[in-house]
Amino acid sequence: MYLETKRMILKEYELGDHDLMFDLDSDPLVVKHVGGKQNDYELYIKAIDRYLTQYKEFNGFGYYKVYLKENLTEYVGWYHLRPEKEEPTNYKMLEVGYRFKKKCWNKGYATEGTLALIKKSFEELDVDMVTAKTSKLNIASQKVMQKSGMILEVPSLNVNPEYSVRYIMTRDMYKY
Repeated sequence: MYLETKRMILKEYELGDHDLMFDLDSDPLVVKHVGGKQNDYELYIKAIDRYLTQYKEFNGFGYYKVYLKENLTEYVGWYHLRPEKEEPTNYKMLEVGYRFKKKCWNKGYATEGTLALIKKSFEELDVDMVTAKTSKLNIASQKVMQKSGMILEVPSLNVNPEYSVRYIMTRDMYKY
């Protein structure tokens, strides 16, 4: 197990878990703000291989599958905690992200997990900043970032300002 919250368990992906991600992304609403379509099946296989390598190389960083404690056999989504794509070797600045099945939307899971990952970042992984990015049109994700105590970065670095926004929390902003 990677992380436990009040209602969720986050675990490392394993070989064969690509079907879980493929199924999650088969819902057009789930991928609406991240390209709007499901990737090719082979990309999910490659993603799992990449995640397994990341676990070995970077203790505490990567993608993690989510299960609700009420049903530990049903995969409901994922979180990531990783360096930003634009700065892949900056381990002092980590990006948090998530994706959930629709049945989990508007229930506070995204905020609950984001708060737990922010805590882990500052208290265990010794990072200086946690970031999160989303589409300007994804108001629900922006609300999660705000509820998690993050602030909108203006002007925003590491995003296409026409389409995206970036929220941040620095170590100084974090309340232990």
